[in-house]
Amino acid sequence: MPSQAQSTCPVCGAPASLVMDVPGTLIREQVSGLFSASVPDGVELIDYKMRECDACGLVFADPMQPGGGDYYGWITAQPKYHAGARWEWRVIRDDFAAVGPLRVLEVGCGDGKLMDFLKHLANVSMVGVDVSAPSIEKARAQGFDVHLAAFEALGDALRAVDPFDVVILSHVLEHVGDPLGVMRQVASLLKPGGRIYTAVPYSPMSRELAGWDIQNLPPHHLTRWNQSALAKLAAMLGMGVDLRLPKAKSAFKRAVQETCGEVLGNKHPGLAVRAWTILTRPSTFAKWHARFAARERVNGRPAGDSVLARFSKD
Repeated sequence: MPSQAQSTCPVCGAPASLVMDVPGTLIREQVSGLFSASVPDGVELIDYKMRECDACGLVFADPMQPGGGDYYGWITAQPKYHAGARWEWRVIRDDFAAVGPLRVLEVGCGDGKLMDFLKHLANVSMVGVDVSAPSIEKARAQGFDVHLAAFEALGDALRAVDPFDVVILSHVLEHVGDPLGVMRQVASLLKPGGRIYTAVPYSPMSRELAGWDIQNLPPHHLTRWNQSALAKLAAMLGMGVDLRLPKAKSAFKRAVQETCGEVLGNKHPGLAVRAWTILTRPSTFAKWHARFAARERVNGRPAGDSVLARFSKD
């Protein structure tokens, strides 16, 4: 399928400036190195550009074309790909435990890890949707109520289903080609006063500050989110939003780690070696410390590497 250029912001439609080129050959090399397994020759990896919206600051891929089924079939089979329980799952669980009965939809439920994490909450009934048939089968084998559906067509797929109090998208939005369209579909499934919990990486992540981060680039991640872009998304949806982030590792600790990595090729040597490296390479340490100390602040604290955005129709 030919790719179409995306030179304006997929959230607010404003013009966008070029940030970097991401050649398909480099994607193949970097992803293969990350997983210590070569991407199969038959998997197509196109060239991308990354652009930054001049109005809301969203960084996005041009074109906004996610990896195909063959790419995701390969990458999701890699042992190091899937994350375990995430910090924001505990936040969601605690929020849910403090209120009355909830009917919840998880978009991008995968094989049911989050549904399993929340299944002990007696006040919560959950439905899941995903685009992966193998993942759906694994979730169904655990007894979960899950459905196969394209994220861009949720309204059609779930039109006959009762509306939901809450919809969760846990690390889904950064993967889709039309984030505003998907969120509008999600909002249409909510009851009055309903909420959407959306977890995404917070950009720039620590790995971005330290250099090239193939995990947060296309065809894997098509968008990079910050508080300005999330606020604009909320405005486009006609909803309010509040942000919660984990505590960020200190600039000092990050600078020590990256200094040792640059000088020694080892980010985690012993304490004596770390101290010696910092003392003998003060300019290198200062460079890294300044970079991490300048991170954007959210809710009065330095930004962490991910964010849980709670959108509300209130």
